[in-house]
Amino acid sequence: MKKNLVLLFTLLSVSAISLSACNKQEGQGGEVQPQFKVTIELNDVEGEFDTHTETQNSYLNDTYDSIDKYGKGSSENSKPNSLTLSWSISDSELDLTGLKLTLFEKGLELGSDTQVPVATYLLDKDATSTTITNLKVGKDYSWSITAIAGEKQHSSRHSDFSTKDGVARFINIDGLSNVRDCGGWTGLDGKKIKQGLLYRGEEFNKQNNGRTGSSASDYHYDPSKASATDPYGQKISETGIKTVVNELQLKTEVDIRGYETFDWENRINYSPAECGGLVGELPDGSKDPEQGVVKLIDEVDYVICPVHTNRDKLYYDSYGKTACKNFFSMLADKNRLPLYFHCAQGKDRTGFLATLFQALLGCSKEDILRDYLLSNMGKTGSVSISKITSNYNYVDYFLEGKEVSTQGGVKYQAVGETIAERAYNYLLDCGLTASQLDAIRNTFLEE
Repeated sequence: MKKNLVLLFTLLSVSAISLSACNKQEGQGGEVQPQFKVTIELNDVEGEFDTHTETQNSYLNDTYDSIDKYGKGSSENSKPNSLTLSWSISDSELDLTGLKLTLFEKGLELGSDTQVPVATYLLDKDATSTTITNLKVGKDYSWSITAIAGEKQHSSRHSDFSTKDGVARFINIDGLSNVRDCGGWTGLDGKKIKQGLLYRGEEFNKQNNGRTGSSASDYHYDPSKASATDPYGQKISETGIKTVVNELQLKTEVDIRGYETFDWENRINYSPAECGGLVGELPDGSKDPEQGVVKLIDEVDYVICPVHTNRDKLYYDSYGKTACKNFFSMLADKNRLPLYFHCAQGKDRTGFLATLFQALLGCSKEDILRDYLLSNMGKTGSVSISKITSNYNYVDYFLEGKEVSTQGGVKYQAVGETIAERAYNYLLDCGLTASQLDAIRNTFLEE
C-alpha cells in the first residue's frame, strides 16, 4: 500500500481544475488536452475505504467457527459496502450532453505503477455523485470525471483512493445473494490469490420444479408442470446482468447443478431439470444436438458441469472425479476467465469446489472453513461448522489428511503431507496433468 496516497486526503478537500479551450491534441507526456473550458471539482475520498460492513468485519475478526453470532442464512449480509464519489461542475463554455466516470486500478501490470481503466460509468449531465460497488480489497484506485459536450470532451484530474486490505471480497449482483470472489485469501508461499478471476455464488436462473418423474423423458423443462410458488425463471435481474457483463466481465458461467443418481450420461447431455430448462455447452465443448444452447446471458458462455449432491460420492467415485477434472480443466484455460460457478444456493456443491480450489492454492484450513461458512451471510439457508465437520468427509480427507470411508465401507486416504499436496495429488488422480495444475497456480497466485 503506497503511503503517499489517500491517508493524506480529507473528504472536504476539493481540488479545482480549469483549463483554457484548445483543440484536441497530444501534449507532453502523451496526455490528451481538453477541447473546451469547464471547471471540474472532485471531492477526494478520506482514508482507506472499507468494502466490508460492520457485521462482516465482526465475523472476519472473530474465530472462524463463530459464524452463528453473525449470520444464519436468513438475513442479507452478503453485500459489500458501496463507495459514493462526488464532484461539481461549473463555468462550462458549452452545454454539456453527458458525463463519464472512469475508474482506474493501479499497478495491474507486474512491477508497474500504471493506471489501468477497469470500469466506465456513463452518467446524466447534471449528476453530481454516483456509487461504486464491488471494489477489490487492498487495492489502489483512482477516478476521473469527463465532461462531454457533443463530440468534445474535457477530463478532470485523477483522484486517488485505496481500499482496506483483508480477506473475503463480497460481490453485489442484483437479484442474487451469497456471491463473492474466490480471491483475496493467502495461499502458497504467502502469496495472495488474485481477485477478479473466479467467483462463486448462487444460481442465475431458478431451479425447474416441472420434473415430476425419474426417467430421461422428464429431464426437459415443461412449464405446465412447474410449481406456481417457485416457477421456472431467472433470478438475476437485468441490472445484475449488466454487472456481470460490464463490470465483472465474466466469460464463463459454470452451472454445477443437475446431478442425479440415475442415468448420468443422459443427465448431462440433455437439459437438466434442476438447471431450469437451460441447455449449455458441456465441458468438452459438445452440445445437445437437438436443442443447441439456450442460456440467459448472450455474452457469457454457459457450461453444465454437474457435481454430486450425495456427500458419499462427492469426490471419489468416477463421476465425482470427472466433474473435478472438467471444472479444473476450465480453470487452467485463461480464455475461460473470469469464471462464475454455482449450484443452487452456492453453499455445498459450490463450497466443495471452492474448498478444493483453495486447497490446491495452499490456503489454510481455517481460511477455507471460514470462506465456506461465509455463505451464512446470505439469504440461502444455514451452514453450520458441525454439519461440515461431521457430514462432509472431504474435510477430513483434504484438510486433515485423515482416512475416510464411504457408506459402503471402502476406505480412502489422500496422498501428501500438506493440504496443497493432497489436493494436487487428488486432482492428478482425477486425470488433470501437472502442467494444468501448475498453470492454475501460476494464473491465480500473485507474484
